[in-house]
Amino acid sequence: MPTVDLLVTSPPGFAAQDVAPDGFELRLGRLDRAVPGDGPVWIALDWELEGETGLDRCKALRADPRYVRAHIVMLLPENSLDDARAALAAGANDAMLAPLDPDKLREQMEKLLPQQAQSAHGGRLQYGPLLVDCDAIQARWNGTLLQLPLNEFRLLYFLGCNANRVLSRNELIAGLGKDDQPIDERTVDVWVARLRRALAQAGAEGVVRTVRPLGYVLDLD
Repeated sequence: MPTVDLLVTSPPGFAAQDVAPDGFELRLGRLDRAVPGDGPVWIALDWELEGETGLDRCKALRADPRYVRAHIVMLLPENSLDDARAALAAGANDAMLAPLDPDKLREQMEKLLPQQAQSAHGGRLQYGPLLVDCDAIQARWNGTLLQLPLNEFRLLYFLGCNANRVLSRNELIAGLGKDDQPIDERTVDVWVARLRRALAQAGAEGVVRTVRPLGYVLDLD
């Protein structure tokens, strides 16, 4: 049975078996003490931490090779769309209202983990200079490795599967399995901006084109 690590920054108030998704073994640990395994890593990150903010820690995690592909859930002190946007801009994948709800977290895991597993075993997508290796969860442009967090990797994969087709922001949200979350168009623009930066660093500037007011297209002709 595959294992998923759930790392927290404060006591969650529930046991591992309370949130373990069907088909997965869940290991629950503290972020500052645990050593992540080879399987998926989820992180529940508090908004305020001792000596720093959750936003600062989220940015630091995205710069840490151990957690660059982790699924980060930011726990918000109040139901604020501005705070949720700030969390996603800092690198979080999701934002939930604190305290961490085990039922909601399990629901998200059961929805997203099979998709991640499917991507992880989906072989390769090769289209011109773009190579997306779903077994290794790596993407390359003309042989240059793209430095992508998991969210932007999945975005590139979805765009690549629909290359040269304009996708609306709502289609991108649904394609990443986030259509049941309070995500607006500005958040999609943040995802695309991060993907564009990674592509530009590999010499692929401009391949993700904005088609106003419809959405985005990955040009691979």
